[in-house]
Amino acid sequence: DEAGLAANYASDENAIFVSAEIYEREKANFDELVQNTLKAEKQKVLLAARKKEGADLIEVEKDVLKLNARLEFMSQFMDNLRVKGDQAPEAEPESGVESAVNAMPSWAHIYAGVNQHRNIAGGTMAEFYQHKSNIISGLKTLYEPDGLPPSASEFAIQPKALLVPLLQHQTKGLKWLLWRESQKIRGGILADDMGLGKTLSMIALIVASNEKKRQLNPKPKTNFDYKKSWEQQLQLYNKLKSPSKPINFLESDSEDEPDVLPPKRQFIPPEETDDEHLLLPERKSTHNAGTLIICPMSIMSQWVAEAATKIKQNELNVHTYHGPDRRAICLSELRNMDLVVTSYTTLVSEWKRFGSESRLFSSRWERLILDEAHIIRNTKTISFQAVTNLKANYHWALTGTPIQNCALDCFALLKFLNVPNFKDIQLWRRYLNRGMAGHRRMNYLIKPLMLRRTKAQLQATGEMPALPPLKVKQINVQLTPAEMNVYQILSAISLRIFAQFLRQREQTNKDLQYYSVEDKPNFIVDEVDSKYKEIYENFLRSIGYDPRDRVQGIVILVLLLRLRQFCCHPGLMVKVRSDFTIVKNEQHLEKEEHDIVEPSSTASGDRKFVKKEEPQCELQTNHTKTSTTTIKTDGVKREECPSNIKSDADKIHTSMNVATAMQLMQPSNPIFEFARDSAKSRMVFDTLQQLLNETSDKIIVVSQWTSFLAIIKQRLDSMGHETLDFNGKMDAIERTQTLTEFNNTSNNTRILLLSLTAGGVGLNLNVANHLLMVDLHWNPQLERQAQDRIYRYGQKKPSFIYRFMCTDTVEQRIKALQDYKIEVSNVVLNPDMSPQNSARNGLSLKDLVKIFGM
Repeated sequence: DEAGLAANYASDENAIFVSAEIYEREKANFDELVQNTLKAEKQKVLLAARKKEGADLIEVEKDVLKLNARLEFMSQFMDNLRVKGDQAPEAEPESGVESAVNAMPSWAHIYAGVNQHRNIAGGTMAEFYQHKSNIISGLKTLYEPDGLPPSASEFAIQPKALLVPLLQHQTKGLKWLLWRESQKIRGGILADDMGLGKTLSMIALIVASNEKKRQLNPKPKTNFDYKKSWEQQLQLYNKLKSPSKPINFLESDSEDEPDVLPPKRQFIPPEETDDEHLLLPERKSTHNAGTLIICPMSIMSQWVAEAATKIKQNELNVHTYHGPDRRAICLSELRNMDLVVTSYTTLVSEWKRFGSESRLFSSRWERLILDEAHIIRNTKTISFQAVTNLKANYHWALTGTPIQNCALDCFALLKFLNVPNFKDIQLWRRYLNRGMAGHRRMNYLIKPLMLRRTKAQLQATGEMPALPPLKVKQINVQLTPAEMNVYQILSAISLRIFAQFLRQREQTNKDLQYYSVEDKPNFIVDEVDSKYKEIYENFLRSIGYDPRDRVQGIVILVLLLRLRQFCCHPGLMVKVRSDFTIVKNEQHLEKEEHDIVEPSSTASGDRKFVKKEEPQCELQTNHTKTSTTTIKTDGVKREECPSNIKSDADKIHTSMNVATAMQLMQPSNPIFEFARDSAKSRMVFDTLQQLLNETSDKIIVVSQWTSFLAIIKQRLDSMGHETLDFNGKMDAIERTQTLTEFNNTSNNTRILLLSLTAGGVGLNLNVANHLLMVDLHWNPQLERQAQDRIYRYGQKKPSFIYRFMCTDTVEQRIKALQDYKIEVSNVVLNPDMSPQNSARNGLSLKDLVKIFGM
């Protein structure tokens, strides 16, 4: 498929070419006919609802028939009209700021081309053509800007208030940011790669905008020492002052906060008590406020630090709206702040407790900036609802990874940016989430609103100093025979439970189409053989669920969690191991830290199903049926593995009796002992030992589970190697101390044990140049964020990423899922790139089917 809008053009066969004036006149007449038809259809529905079957309803029904007949005739005429001189856009402009806007499309071609979606649109003919008009209207807003966008050779003037010079790509970007704020859709998406200075770019935009306003409307200066106020805000975060009650800005807002507001404290007091804050210049309206920045709690201090250290004194006043005493500031003071920094959790707390009466929601902000904007990608979350209820003149989304879950992640950003005619996600899901062509259509929508530069692009153009080479090495780990024996039992049981889950969905939801099949598979119709029933039921009890209940979705996620943990070290399955033979006391499984996987929307229909590669231990029943499922995706048939999933490994264990299986699952099995190295941990230790012996470099070990990091730490301690920890259990002081110690090049501590989610954003760890990813996450972008902690601007040494993967296990399937998500991200964000050079956090049902190999 072509990567431009021309891929959606209708053919010129049988086309009637007219002038632009005639086309617009005919289009206006046709739109009027559509509106008249819609009104008649609405009137018919109302009369039918009132059960008025008299002459009025008969007359309206006749009108509807006549209007639809004329509409069908005129629609054929309109779909064949073309404007003389319109043609497909030329080749894409070179990368850079210019690439933010395509060449002017041919609207007549696109209007007719939308007909290819008629069979999936649903509704009446009039509703379909109304939607066609909405599509064109929305696209015109995006592709017909007010004034030409800045070219790749245009630069913004360095704001006078900035203390640091902007890099070349930042001055180009600032020119584009200022231009976007002059458009109908005021704002956009800054999607520069991680480590390219998005925070400083937005601060430059705020300062440049203020300087422009002062030139147009000069105001007398005040003597208020904003610099002192900044420094005191920064001291609050760094705990340089010792408050009576420590404030941890990294902890979540408590849902148990008292309804009564706490006593007011003096707002950001300067060194001497005075009333200087009363000299703040009043805004034109008491309902207007400055710029509101919403970001993860872990990087709030970064925004404060950037404002405190990179802007001249007396330029901006900054306030952090966070913590249990945040409401101590009065509303007028808050609205007079130039920059207010808050967190997503604080925003959600305010929305849930106060709604539109909250100080954040009752103000109209000059500018609203979402840092790590992909956090709102799920339109069903309270975070998304809260963000979209804020009022602002300009809207900005900052994220280096706009595609985290699927192509429709960008839909949340379109709604946040108030793009017209893109409100109904269910309708657009049918247009935009149907294969790679649908993903490309999403690219057409966000491209005019998005500025994205990667480190590789900037290095190629010379706009960024060249970074040392980066080498990514995948280390394949083979489970030991003893580990594989137990893994295959767990995998077979998990597969059986998942099959039961699918069968329940099929029986309960007859209309559910989680994928299109020619012959629906028989998902374990037979009951579990009685001789294996004990193993099956004990396993479900061990993870906290009654085997007599229906299999819930959370059970499936727990199964996958345990299989993934087993790949790291069998001992991590402590709950399963200790409770496997205990059937009396049912306890709910404790969730591993940071391992919450949210359901996501159905993935693309043309996904390629990965051939099953994981050996399974098939616990034989007397009624096992072998059937091959043929799956149709976009009309292409693909033969899948048999539903009983036989493999060479199965042959080894088909003779395994119940007693042997039960014995292998006992806590006494040596593989469960933490003192024993697992296959993966042994490979990790060998790699670490080699790096420690052969280099003097610093090393970061990343895992999703602090429990596995604890195993690594204990072993390294016994080997005489000092380590540092950075995880979500640490408070702000501990995190700061750890980072300071590790970033000290004279420090002999060379190993940092980093939790994946705790260290994913806002950290600069380029003092290290080796990073070990010891397990795989569903979301490859999370791993990429962790990798960018070391491979970023300022790195002086060649960098190495080591990715550990257990072959013939669930990790190999996760790797295939990661590759697909990266391909989706590439198609939406960089359609000209190949999948090899080019994301998704949650799991859809199709993802689960893919992982279980069904």
